[in-house]
Amino acid sequence: MTAYAENGTIQAFDVPETCFGYSAFSLMIPPFPVMSALFLGWGERNVAALMDKIWPVGTDTVGVDLREPIYGRMPNAFIQGDAEEFVKNSERVYDFVCIDLYQGRAIPSFVFTESFVDNVGRITGKLLAINLTFYSIKDLDVYGRHFLPDAYKKVNSDHVMMMIPRVLVAKMKELKN
Repeated sequence: MTAYAENGTIQAFDVPETCFGYSAFSLMIPPFPVMSALFLGWGERNVAALMDKIWPVGTDTVGVDLREPIYGRMPNAFIQGDAEEFVKNSERVYDFVCIDLYQGRAIPSFVFTESFVDNVGRITGKLLAINLTFYSIKDLDVYGRHFLPDAYKKVNSDHVMMMIPRVLVAKMKELKN
């Protein structure tokens, strides 16, 4: 097993199952199969690889990262670039959006801005996962305009918040009535 670390913090494993259940990677897997997924912070494909093992449905994956993967594991489409710019310019809606944007122990500040959250809200169809390791749930207050908390998952020092788009909740309520 090989781990990729940046600034002393493990960012990925060469074998995704390494520490399964004991890392943020396994916490970010959606609890249902999805047909399309956007990974902001593709890294080394750990979350997507685990998702494929649990839900082998042929998910169309798009990965965005500042650097190409070291281990060469690529999504259906890989965009080497800035996640903030990608989200701002994206017109596609994804069933699942996973935000795992870390540079060492820090999440880029744009992840907690209204403009970024507005754009993420516009392109998230069913579920959003955010890796909050080293951060607090309070840091997600800005997401409340577009998302409702669904599940908070924690193991060791890693924690992840799953959120459902408010638009989806409203549509579900309409169908009930």
